[in-house]
Amino acid sequence: MPYNIKSIPKLKKWIIKWQTRSLGKHLHVHILILSVLVFSDRCDLDKQLDKIKVYLDRALNPRLASMVFERILVNIADYNADEHLYLKDRMRVFELLVQNIQLYGIVLDIWDEEIYQDHRDILKVAVQNAYDKRYSLDSESQRALSYQMRIFANKRVPSASFKTS
Repeated sequence: MPYNIKSIPKLKKWIIKWQTRSLGKHLHVHILILSVLVFSDRCDLDKQLDKIKVYLDRALNPRLASMVFERILVNIADYNADEHLYLKDRMRVFELLVQNIQLYGIVLDIWDEEIYQDHRDILKVAVQNAYDKRYSLDSESQRALSYQMRIFANKRVPSASFKTS
C-alpha cells in the first residue's frame, strides 16, 4: 500500500503528536527506533511501512497500533523535510541501543530479511564497539556479551518487546 508521507497537513501532524504525547517513554522509544529504521531504507519505504504496520498490529491492541503507526508516519515525514532531524534521531537511537542492548531486538525483528544483513552487521558492530568502549569490558565479559547477543538474536520474539504498562 503506498503511503503519501509528503502531504501530511501540518494540522494533522500536530493532532497526531498531541494524541500520542502521553503514550509513555517505552512506546516513544519504540516509535523513535522504528521511525529511524524505516527511514534509513528510503528506497523501499512502502514495503518497510507495511512491515511495521503488521509488526505493530501483532504487538499492540488495534487502537494503540494505529496511533503509534500514525506517529511513525509523522516522524518519517519530518525526516523527509529535515535531514538534520533524522541524523539527530539516528544518534539518539544509537545511544538507546548502546544503553539498552535489549532494544536491539527491535532491529532484528524489523530487519529480519536477508537483504538487511549488511545493515544489521554494521549496526551490530557499531553498537558492540560503543558498548565495549563505554563500559570497558574485559575479554571474559566481551565473550559473555557476544554469547548473549547471539542467543538473543536467535530468539526473535517480536511481541515480547512491546509491553504497554
